[in-house]
Amino acid sequence: MNPNIIKITESSKYFIDLINLELLLWPEHDFDELYEETKVNKDFYFGYLLDDKLVGFTQVSIRYDYVNGSTTSPVGFLEGIYVVEGYRNQGIGKALLDYSSQFLKEKGCKELGSDALIDNTISHKFHEKMGFKEVERVVCYIRKLE
Repeated sequence: MNPNIIKITESSKYFIDLINLELLLWPEHDFDELYEETKVNKDFYFGYLLDDKLVGFTQVSIRYDYVNGSTTSPVGFLEGIYVVEGYRNQGIGKALLDYSSQFLKEKGCKELGSDALIDNTISHKFHEKMGFKEVERVVCYIRKLE
């Protein structure tokens, strides 16, 4: 196991730092919204520490419903991964992903799913570099019911 990686829960001294990193990954949300969501959901959060500073995190879940492209259940799902810009390309994302993957294997998962927005090419490249295979593309629509 990587000694720089810790599990983060609401009682962790790094919980607020986690929320601040989530805001960098999902800037369309606000702090209070992410704080409440992170506090109550059943996902698992792992953080990467360097010199007592949180520089990256993963959020993973265990899904029992169908995950696109999966053939087993339960399936681990990478809900989010983020590394602070100045710390990228140093193996931190890979270390977080490997740690999370091992955790999910120990929980009985045989596959790890993920997704990325269609225009997020940085995420696409990361996923491919980490051994993910694209399984399908989806275009989502909405219609107002008035």
